[in-house]
Amino acid sequence: MKKHTVHKVFKVVKFLKPGLAFCFINFITFNCVAQQDPQFSLYMFDKMALNPAAAGINDALEATAVSRTQWMGMQGAPVTNAFLIESPLNNKNIAWGAELMNDRIGPTSNTMVQGNYAYKIQ
Repeated sequence: MKKHTVHKVFKVVKFLKPGLAFCFINFITFNCVAQQDPQFSLYMFDKMALNPAAAGINDALEATAVSRTQWMGMQGAPVTNAFLIESPLNNKNIAWGAELMNDRIGPTSNTMVQGNYAYKIQ
């Protein structure tokens, strides 16, 4: 290796050291929090979870209640409940949807409210 190339390598390492130290300190000092998405077996009942533009796709007011319990009989087993409502507005190109979901896994509980707006293009 030439002296000039070695000098360039040391410059890069010298430049990266503060950034690596910053990342390492942040990783150690901040709490790491993970999240788990609610789980459904059949997504045909919760179309808006995958695609918000699916609101009002059936051209009628539609309300759905979905409940899923995993590992029945076990304490702290995951339980997901959701209520969805969606409808097109008077203008057939515009639709709205809303979803209220509660997800319980062990000692944690997460409640989510989601609103959707869809504009259909012919």
